Amino acid sequence: MTFDLSALTAEAIISGLHLAFPFLVVLFVYLTWRLLTGLVDWLIWKNNSSLHIVKIITEFTALFIIIFILSLFIIISSISWVNVQADPILLHYNNQLLMNWDRQLFGSYVPFWLQSTTNIWKTTFDALTPWLINTYKGLSAMLSLTLLIVLAYNYRHFYRMILTIVLTVMISVPMWLYLPALTPREAFFDNILKLQPPASIQVAVEQYQPNGALKKYFGYINDIKQDNPTVHKVVTTIPSLHVAWGTVIVYFAISAWPILAVFAVPYWLFNILSTMITLQHYAVDAVAGVIVGVLAIFITHLLIKKSDQESDKDNTINRIIYDDVQLIKRAWEKIRRYLTETVFRP
Repeated sequence: MTFDLSALTAEAIISGLHLAFPFLVVLFVYLTWRLLTGLVDWLIWKNNSSLHIVKIITEFTALFIIIFILSLFIIISSISWVNVQADPILLHYNNQLLMNWDRQLFGSYVPFWLQSTTNIWKTTFDALTPWLINTYKGLSAMLSLTLLIVLAYNYRHFYRMILTIVLTVMISVPMWLYLPALTPREAFFDNILKLQPPASIQVAVEQYQPNGALKKYFGYINDIKQDNPTVHKVVTTIPSLHVAWGTVIVYFAISAWPILAVFAVPYWLFNILSTMITLQHYAVDAVAGVIVGVLAIFITHLLIKKSDQESDKDNTINRIIYDDVQLIKRAWEKIRRYLTETVFRP
């Protein structure tokens, strides 16, 4: 049995890029607009200071494209490399190991308990499920949006966040290689290995009753599997990259704009819960993901210590972005006032 980069992983990457695409377009449109206005100001209006701005924006754009492509290559190639030639017997053992860790640490087989007939909170989780599924699927969009917010705050902070995202993958790879495991859905709900789990786990699976939203989500995944029936095994389970990246999102969003904690912290909690209710991760995966995220942030700060005195280039880029953000805020305020006084006037 060959365990290669799965159709689901490929689909997740592609759909993630689709979600991130609008934000990337916004960024590139902004950089292009900045570059063109600088050129016009320099060529037509003979403003020599604009040439300096054009050079800086060009350098920034080129560096961003290089870093983005390199980061994407590292992330995809790392996950692809890990998901090869995993031994089914080892996977079966590790799947049970992670389930047992969940029970020892949290008192239950958490992913299955969330939708178990024995869970007195099941109706609450049923109500939250659509939100949790969208949270899980929307990770790439949240990453992209946070990157834009961080860029508006400070462009060096923007590059720190990209480095931290890549570091989470590099830190996770050794663990993925040492402890490859299938998702709870693949290992026990679908039982793709066709191996009998222990009786206690089997009982937990039998008591698992997914709600309508989850059944629809699982059907969506199964449709993808049917298109690629021979290649669908993901072993990058612990630590959860979803949770690691969610931790990075929360940290950098709050660092850029502390008031975002009101939205970022609930998102972080929803993101953690979403990985388990969708049967994509065990509870211990989520714990490991938080640790990896925090560790990546710490390493980034060690590698790139914040300078007390920024360079002229730093000041120029930050001033340009700040001025443009203020311009957008003023334009929005005028639009809002106009709509309030005319279209939506009581």
